[in-house]
Amino acid sequence: MSKDAVFRYFTVFLFGAALYALIEVMWRSYTHWSMAITGGICMSAIYYIHLHCRSVSIWSRALMGCAAITLAEFIAGLIVNLTFHLNVWDYSGLPFNFMGQICLIYCALWYGMCFPAFFVCSFLEAKLFTKLGLKKREKSDKIYK
Repeated sequence: MSKDAVFRYFTVFLFGAALYALIEVMWRSYTHWSMAITGGICMSAIYYIHLHCRSVSIWSRALMGCAAITLAEFIAGLIVNLTFHLNVWDYSGLPFNFMGQICLIYCALWYGMCFPAFFVCSFLEAKLFTKLGLKKREKSDKIYK
């Protein structure tokens, strides 16, 4: 992976971590540090989908993003809630939940949030990364194949 690709993913990770934590604070009035890490991982996954699946419809890309976010949330829940008993969240009271860690209602929310997230990815590519003088993605870069 090139230095530019590492920088791009690191930047996207930090942006996603901050944004996810901010959304949580706005939604629930608090957050947990593990959610920032999860948010960074989710945004990085969405960025990857954004770069590598352009030939797929936006609806299908959003479904892939939704699956990635749901999987990340499930794994984070297994670690922070069920293994370390930090009780960061509990969806047990919501319909169609799985182990209290993920639920259908939030899956639908993640699906909808993928659309603005793809826009953010495009914005970062077009405005931030090019203004910083990063070279255009090259087909020879393995991460971009």
